[in-house]
Amino acid sequence: MNLLESYADKLIKRLNKRGYGAYLWHVSATNSIYIRFEDKEMCSIRIGDHNGRERYKYKFNIRTDIEVSYTQMDGRVLRHYYTVDDTKRLFKDVDARKKFIERKEHEHING
Repeated sequence: MNLLESYADKLIKRLNKRGYGAYLWHVSATNSIYIRFEDKEMCSIRIGDHNGRERYKYKFNIRTDIEVSYTQMDGRVLRHYYTVDDTKRLFKDVDARKKFIERKEHEHING
């Protein structure tokens, strides 16, 4: 297991301690790791050391090649980019996503 895979494994364990149902989906030959959630509306996490493919875009991105975390709009979608040390911000944003989904489901059920 390389360093990035070890990092992903620890991250998945931390997410699952919080009840997120995260799992390793794919480890690519380009040194990218993809984590998914059981709840597909939670989107995915990509861990990598380079820009991903243009046609694939992820809500949560952990990058080993950036020094400062940031968020940017991509059309109408907010995408988050984190340094490997900024898990506090990642968890804050993942928690916010979960609350957004729960609120949306509540509004759908209750009209």
